Amino acid sequence: MKRLVSSLLAFGISLTPIVVPPIVQPTWAQTQDLQEQLQRLIDQAIQQTQHGKPREAIETLQKVLEIARQQGDRENEAIALLGIGLNYDNIGQPQKALDSYNLALSIFRAIFDRSGEAVTLNNLGRVYDNIGQPQEALKYYNQALPIRREVGDHSGEAVTLSNIGSVYD
Repeated sequence: MKRLVSSLLAFGISLTPIVVPPIVQPTWAQTQDLQEQLQRLIDQAIQQTQHGKPREAIETLQKVLEIARQQGDRENEAIALLGIGLNYDNIGQPQKALDSYNLALSIFRAIFDRSGEAVTLNNLGRVYDNIGQPQEALKYYNQALPIRREVGDHSGEAVTLSNIGSVYD
């Protein structure tokens, strides 16, 4: 670094010194604290969603998303995106819901979380059904169904079958 700065100064370029902070690995206790904070925020967002406060839930889940991304926690990143999508759907913002769900889907697939993938596919189908695109909805429901069966999610399988039935109705 000193050589680079010296070389640049020799050519008459004035530089403001740059201070690069050392890379500090979090301690085990700090990592545990962050995991506990994430779980508290996720629990809070669930409560907010259940109590009909989707905007507050989105704000809380944005915090989860930020922390998860900082920590490289792909699972909680996907969970946050899934919750954000659900709450955007609840407030009638289907495009934002689809955007969040698609990001969650790519992460669930990348981390090989088949259950998360199936839930997300089902939710994508629901949004498409709600915005009057039944063929697109069926495309997602039909992807979710075999995964639900594969992972043994019988109640999820029933939900997806019910959703398919609703589209045909």
